[in-house]
Amino acid sequence: MSSDQSTAAERNPSGESGKVDTVRQLLNESSRLSALWKGGMLVLVLLSTVDVTRDFEGDVAIHFQVTTVTALIIALVWLPALVRAITLTGGEVKTPAGEASARGILETVATATPEIGRAALSSLAAGLDSAETAAGTRQKRGEARAMRRDVELTLQDLIEPPGSPSEMLDEYGRKYEELRSTVDPGNERTFLMSSLMAEVRAVAGNMRVTPEIVKSRLASGQEGDRVVALTLLEAVPLRECFEEILDGIGNSRSAFEQFQALRAAEEILSQLDSGERARLAECLEAELLKPEKEIDEDSSRRLPIERMLAYIEAHED
Repeated sequence: MSSDQSTAAERNPSGESGKVDTVRQLLNESSRLSALWKGGMLVLVLLSTVDVTRDFEGDVAIHFQVTTVTALIIALVWLPALVRAITLTGGEVKTPAGEASARGILETVATATPEIGRAALSSLAAGLDSAETAAGTRQKRGEARAMRRDVELTLQDLIEPPGSPSEMLDEYGRKYEELRSTVDPGNERTFLMSSLMAEVRAVAGNMRVTPEIVKSRLASGQEGDRVVALTLLEAVPLRECFEEILDGIGNSRSAFEQFQALRAAEEILSQLDSGERARLAECLEAELLKPEKEIDEDSSRRLPIERMLAYIEAHED
């Protein structure tokens, strides 16, 4: 570490990781637009403009300046509330603070450190994933998907592998399991898990995904490995894993796992023959009849099921 970096670290002991944690917290809260969030946003923006230094004689000096981090935070606090609107209105939204767009957020993130950029892009991809699921038309879903893939392509370059691809996938599996065990069920946990799976889709572009890799992870029986494997199948559709996708839908360990299996099924749907489509339809209809799955109350799973059943009915021989 250089002397300049050491000085910067002494001035800001919390480091970039503290900012990442705060940004993530704000992202989770911002969609509620509560007074608490508004106050937290103001505090974070103000803190990002303050630079406190101490000279050799012990005197403290405080300087105020608008930095790149300040601009990034302001852009990010819009994110959860605007992502869906940005997608459904064709890419841009006018706000009191200016014009917000998915491309504009990407450009802002490009000026941040890799750590903050990675946190922001995984969150943006999760928001676009939600927008894609909720979009009312095929065109809007396509727009959301295209934006999400652009974001994940950029995210791919910010993720440095800790080791082999297998070790990286293991790490994501364990992080998923940790989230499920330490964060209470609800929107926050779903958002965090979706952000994590956005990174899995991103890293899939840097590895060779094979049926053997997917099947071995599903066979491990660990929840995290199963979800990671099904997410890989969304990123890299493999018809050879049709049986595994059916199992993920019909024998899912959680609603989130079933959601990932449904997304994987949508990706291979056009590749299936009539017999496979009939089996998939039977599986989907059976899931709709299981009250314990609570699919009627979860549009993220109900909508893809309805879309696939409509597609299968339209392509009956």
